[in-house]
Amino acid sequence: MYNNPQQGIVPNELLKQWHDAKLSLDKAKAQFNKINKDLQKETDGIFQHVLQQAGKEYGQSTLAIGDFKVTGGIKEVSTWDQKGLLAIAKTLSPEQYQAVFNMKLDVPKSKFNQLNDADLRTRLEAARTVEFKPMTPKIEPLPQEAE
Repeated sequence: MYNNPQQGIVPNELLKQWHDAKLSLDKAKAQFNKINKDLQKETDGIFQHVLQQAGKEYGQSTLAIGDFKVTGGIKEVSTWDQKGLLAIAKTLSPEQYQAVFNMKLDVPKSKFNQLNDADLRTRLEAARTVEFKPMTPKIEPLPQEAE
């Protein structure tokens, strides 16, 4: 571990405040997530009933419940058969392909690093942009030494 010889660059008190605030935030997030799950359980059936009354399988509705306006509903989520889509994409013209598909290609860093084919690696490097971004510091208290 790097021990900073220039103590005071980041004041210890500021780090202690960060740590205490983080603990409080983590506790509040856990409580918030539990309440959110409980609210979801309580309101799912209500929104499903409201939508069914309107003749809909999915959608959004807003209800007045006590002192609160609550908006919720049922989402329509589509999943696509990847092999089937690829087979269809191969039959389309470039214009049709661009009009229908939204696709982002990516090469995982681990696979790129393992490439043995120099020609392929060179071609991929030409299509790659590398940026360096600062990492968020991980802050945790040092273990207390026994006295």
